[in-house]
Amino acid sequence: MDRQYFFDDDGDEILSGAGMVSLKIFDEADDYGSDDLAEWGERSYKRSDLIDPCRYSYRMVLLSSISSVLSKFGVPSRRSFGATVTEDEWNDDPWAFEDRLVLHIKPAVSNPYACWAYPLTQPTPHSEHIGNEWVASDLYRESGAKKGYQLQNINSPSANFPTTAGDSFSFNLTVAGSFPHELSYSKQPKDSIINLTIRKAEEFRYYGNYPNEATITLLGPKAGQPNTSFSPTTFIIYADQEQTKPIYSFTINKWFILLEDGKRTFKESREYCESIGYRLPTVPELTNVKNVELNWHQGYPTGKEGFSKVQLGGGIIPEWDSDVFRLDRHIYRKFWSNNRHKNDNYYLVDVYRLIFSEPITEQIGYALCISP
Repeated sequence: MDRQYFFDDDGDEILSGAGMVSLKIFDEADDYGSDDLAEWGERSYKRSDLIDPCRYSYRMVLLSSISSVLSKFGVPSRRSFGATVTEDEWNDDPWAFEDRLVLHIKPAVSNPYACWAYPLTQPTPHSEHIGNEWVASDLYRESGAKKGYQLQNINSPSANFPTTAGDSFSFNLTVAGSFPHELSYSKQPKDSIINLTIRKAEEFRYYGNYPNEATITLLGPKAGQPNTSFSPTTFIIYADQEQTKPIYSFTINKWFILLEDGKRTFKESREYCESIGYRLPTVPELTNVKNVELNWHQGYPTGKEGFSKVQLGGGIIPEWDSDVFRLDRHIYRKFWSNNRHKNDNYYLVDVYRLIFSEPITEQIGYALCISP
């Protein structure tokens, strides 16, 4: 330890100092005492990293080992202090320190703004944001870079996530400079039966949660309701109850209704959708992948593990991620599309966005309907 960091009140010369001081920086969602953080150590920050108000606040944890200072004179001339942890123990287990100084740093935000939005389709979202889309990857959890769809243009709601939805579809919105209970919204048209709720986000196992993170849940027509009418609806999210600070906007252009009571043939599915004033979706309205073997050439080639890109406007499943129709159910499903493959075979799309072809007489697909 450099002796320049010590001094003596009566001017005594400091001969040497020994010990170790370490600084760890975390954001508000990280629990520096948890086993998860010890395993995923990449989630700490460097001193050179820029402060990001989207992280709400930072915790600076100052830890020290046994330290000592030796002065030229004095009785005693040597003084020891600090926690009873050796340097080796620190390297093996930084959480063995019991003596720590914790400082909280919260950046000031004069004008609140939306940071990112990501769909709540899995217990731990795992994606890296790239422009208007992200690529599914477990590295998202390891890096802890909590991101999602970013606001493209608040004055062009159709350019922002989400563009399609169904009843109880939810996403988290992180806001710099505002809390969930301060948020409000407006919609157009005002008589649309599509609504939303705003509440404080729940904690994820690997992430924790930020106090400035809100869960937005869309509510609207679903199977079994007498009124399934739909009209495109635009929402504006505000950072205040007076609705003077718009921070996010989006337009739901299409609405999906899933009949969950079992598998149906193509004709049974189509008849149900038509009975509620909807229709069967096309393949591009469900997925954005290719299946050359089945002669479907639109979309992206599938990557390793058979998945393609999560994409805004790339179909309901790629936009909301794979588990959008499995949330809390863990049910594997295929959905009939309105695209014919050959003869009496029609294409189906499963919850992983992959394309299949089956005869219309097979009770193999679920009736997933899209607004006209």
